[in-house]
Amino acid sequence: MRRTSSAVALLVAVGLVAVGCVPMDGRGRPSESRTYAYSYARQFFNPFERYLRPDTVGELRERWRFRTGAIITGSPAVAWVRVPGQGLRRLVFFVSWDGHVYAVRFADGAEVWRFAWDPQPGANFPGAASAHVERVDGRDRVIVAAGQTVYSLDAGTGREVWRFAAGTGCRDAAGNPPGLCSFTGERNEVLSSVGVGGGRVFFGMDVNEFPGGKGGLYALDVRTGRLVWYFDVMTGSLCRPFRTDRIHRYDGYHTEAELGLPPGFFATRPGCDHDRRPGGCGGIWSSPALDLRRRALFIASSNCYTSDDPASPRPRPPMPPYDEAILSFTFDGHVRWRWRPREIDNEDLAYGGVPNLFRIRVGRHWRDVVGVGNKDGTYTVIDRDGVNVRSGVRWDDPDPSGLPYWRTQVVPGGAIGGILATAAVDEAARRVYFTTAPGFDVLNPQRPTVHALDLDTGAVVWQNRETDPLGGDASFGPTSAVPGLVFVGSALAPHLRIYRASDGELLWQRIIGDPETLGGISSGAVVLDGTLLVGSGTGVRSPNPQSPSDIASRRPSSLIALCVPSAPGCPSG
Repeated sequence: MRRTSSAVALLVAVGLVAVGCVPMDGRGRPSESRTYAYSYARQFFNPFERYLRPDTVGELRERWRFRTGAIITGSPAVAWVRVPGQGLRRLVFFVSWDGHVYAVRFADGAEVWRFAWDPQPGANFPGAASAHVERVDGRDRVIVAAGQTVYSLDAGTGREVWRFAAGTGCRDAAGNPPGLCSFTGERNEVLSSVGVGGGRVFFGMDVNEFPGGKGGLYALDVRTGRLVWYFDVMTGSLCRPFRTDRIHRYDGYHTEAELGLPPGFFATRPGCDHDRRPGGCGGIWSSPALDLRRRALFIASSNCYTSDDPASPRPRPPMPPYDEAILSFTFDGHVRWRWRPREIDNEDLAYGGVPNLFRIRVGRHWRDVVGVGNKDGTYTVIDRDGVNVRSGVRWDDPDPSGLPYWRTQVVPGGAIGGILATAAVDEAARRVYFTTAPGFDVLNPQRPTVHALDLDTGAVVWQNRETDPLGGDASFGPTSAVPGLVFVGSALAPHLRIYRASDGELLWQRIIGDPETLGGISSGAVVLDGTLLVGSGTGVRSPNPQSPSDIASRRPSSLIALCVPSAPGCPSG
């Protein structure tokens, strides 16, 4: 109990317990997880958990499982909402690649509603985003992306309130699907789990480096879903529709007619007349972290292949200035600062993980920082104000390479290696925990695969020691944690591992997926009140339905709830 109290005290002291981000019940513990990774700081750490501990983890048992028609790779959201005819209920919201958003009861996994989202031909990861629950005008809304569309749904009923398409909506001029969407056409997809601040919904859009498209960063009105602004990552232009516009389809490269925009829209709206040539760049598959006090968002962008061939649609080197970068914006869409580790990269060393917001000691003072990993195997920490107060280096200096407070590389990395997913941060213990992806040989991954670094210096505290494929497997999924424990998925099988946070000892491991499930666990585990929630399955959609990754993406899988006997509602038998 003292450990939990000290963690809360430190978090309050450094200002990271944001009102509305980690709701608490009367006992001072979170009873909800309304957004990805628990809060807008995206620390993927629940400091209030008191039931699931190193001394009880061996007692974990299944509480329930909810089976769907395909894999579940996003993390669940949990919120108390009013359900018609049932009153106030704690519900779990998640996306399955079977084409549905689900709401089930936290207590027993019983389905409350399901919502069918539009198919997205040509999307590699059509159901990868996590749900977010937001209170809007006194009503709870589930805001979630699937394919290229972001939906706002009534949290109690699943009724659609609004939708926004980051592209054409996969419909032709007559409104018929799939329009231009295919693996050889429009490949826009929203992998971001949204953030909401200042009445706006923020997210990125990706095109998986397809040269016929380009990604970008969006802000929508949380009430109506209309486009407030769009930042074109390739050109650095900020497109701002008029307040009277009701734009619900937009991207940076289709025509006015294809997007259903008013004639002359590009020429008359501020910043919308930018270069609209595609080049496969500008992609964002990270999700935003939000600093509400600064009214700032932090996000990371994907890589950008370049080419010297005049006939290539790829841009000439070096990369456009906002690709493969750590970025900070105001809530109005203006760039606060940007930083990237290299100016030319044709090896796909992208940023995909979600930035973590925390504080570190710099000399005798605390500094607000943002940290995020890269496919090159390096975790980087930068001041949230874009200046290194120790060295004086600023983000806009002629040579900003010295901007980070620290950078630590733990594996060589590569196109499918390095740090792909979100890390967990325990500020009381002064640790950041994350996994690394396998590289090109999934059966012989780059090792070690689980890492704990000192939050203030970046020094390696521990790394996992297992060498067998299932014990020490790499992971494509995020890492999450509670006091004393670190939760890690697997790239090979639906295998969950739990490590002791202090020294990296493996305390618990089990295959938890269904017999039909192929692939690993890419969902980040959420722990509330002694119950652990995690999805199973890993896969990639492709033009070849016979490919192993495509087959794996369509196999029946479950959202699984595990609990310890002391947890409220956990079966005793």
